[in-house]
Amino acid sequence: MGFSSVVRPAAVADQAGAAVDKAAGAAHDAATSRWFRRLVRLGFVGTGLLYLMVGLLAAMAAAGEGGEITDPRGALAIVASKPMGLVGVAIAALGFAGHALWHLARAVLDLDREGTGAKAVAMRVGHGALAVLLGSLTVGTVGLILGRNDGSDEQALSARLLALPAGPLLVGAVGAGIVALGIGHLVWAARGHFARKLDLSSCPRALASWIHRLGRFGFAARGVVFLLVGGFVVRAAASENPREVRGLDGALRELAGQPWGTWLLGATALGLAAFGAYTLASARYRRLPR
Repeated sequence: MGFSSVVRPAAVADQAGAAVDKAAGAAHDAATSRWFRRLVRLGFVGTGLLYLMVGLLAAMAAAGEGGEITDPRGALAIVASKPMGLVGVAIAALGFAGHALWHLARAVLDLDREGTGAKAVAMRVGHGALAVLLGSLTVGTVGLILGRNDGSDEQALSARLLALPAGPLLVGAVGAGIVALGIGHLVWAARGHFARKLDLSSCPRALASWIHRLGRFGFAARGVVFLLVGGFVVRAAASENPREVRGLDGALRELAGQPWGTWLLGATALGLAAFGAYTLASARYRRLPR
């Protein structure tokens, strides 16, 4: 065996490593660029308005004052039915896409510098799962604009994933990530860790106090919903049945079906509305990597 035959594989490996580093650097530059930060802030606006609408509709249903238990796509359909509504839905789709890419970057590129510990890995897996959910919401929103109605986007996506080799493991990992994210939300609500992500130095003190309260209430409610949704996804993976997957509306209906369900639904719905208001504030005050 000649010297060149030994050196060449090492040289190829070095070149491959350099190419990977260059691609990762380019991806990081894109994820921290000014245009991408603007897209992420647009995503906060769209997501905030969506949670506000879903939460208030569910709260009205719990109080017997009209309203309905619906999911994000149902809320978007209501918006789309209004004059010029499709324009708003199209802008929301762009924001959802930006948020999906942002969570993907947080998972893969570690934009938040979580590290590689067990807790950090769980949070990054959760961001990856959220990227999948937001990607599904983006696809569903585009379908709504194009006049397509394919039923549950979550179930359709789960069916495609389950059909892949090792699909149940992949779907199970997504479900576990959503559960981890739900636990993280409950911890953030209890300890107020979410406030570290905000720059409230220019915010009036009274408004900053309200943003903190809304965040605590909102993260707690969203944590409960994520635990339920993640459980549905894990159950779908275990049974290899995509019909087990349920989204936000499924989680709210599950709560409504429990003892004291009206109160549980009402409290969670108001919490989701609070999260929507907090997310709108995040569009202005969220720290984003530069």
